[in-house]
Amino acid sequence: MLNFRLALLLLLIVIFATAAFGQKNDFVDAVPIDLATAAYPFVAIESGLSGTVKVRVSIDEKGKVYDVTSVTGPDSVCANSRRPEVTALRDAASEAAMRTRYSPATQNGKRVSSHGTLSFTFTPPSASPDPKPLQEVETLFRERKAPTPVQAMAIFGSVDVRYTTNSDGSVLSAQPLNGHPMLKLSATNAACNEKLDPVRVSGIIRYKFKP
Repeated sequence: MLNFRLALLLLLIVIFATAAFGQKNDFVDAVPIDLATAAYPFVAIESGLSGTVKVRVSIDEKGKVYDVTSVTGPDSVCANSRRPEVTALRDAASEAAMRTRYSPATQNGKRVSSHGTLSFTFTPPSASPDPKPLQEVETLFRERKAPTPVQAMAIFGSVDVRYTTNSDGSVLSAQPLNGHPMLKLSATNAACNEKLDPVRVSGIIRYKFKP
């Protein structure tokens, strides 16, 4: 009797194991099939602001976008920027993203909800006037002690971040130029939160990550 029960238990284990390994987990990502066009806001054209805005979206089982979870850009513009032309571009990209249709994602042949990222590039029309130049731009070099060194990973060094400020001294855009990849995000975030002299200016801040 004991041998029979043991054999039955082993048989059940083999059956369940076979079923588990036999299951497919094939996931096919959603693909945009009708990408909406984003209108280029006049306030952005007038200010000369252009570039690529990236929109992270949630997609349902029918391929419809039902939510925008994040919007970044254009390009290296700081995430916390509230300038009207920046907000206008992000709103235009978000609105176009909501109108975009997808071929829905599938898992094991069944339609499922998913996430995706759309990119909208705004290029100044050739017929529009030249973008306004930065009349008050200077090139400055500043040096800072990095606020959050990655000490736990023993990663140290310097990161140079090119920045451009608004006329109120807040930073409009920040782009890391060099340094360890693990340090670039921290340096960029630090630059975006700098409060500098109340004048439109561009330059470089060097953040030093020390032990």
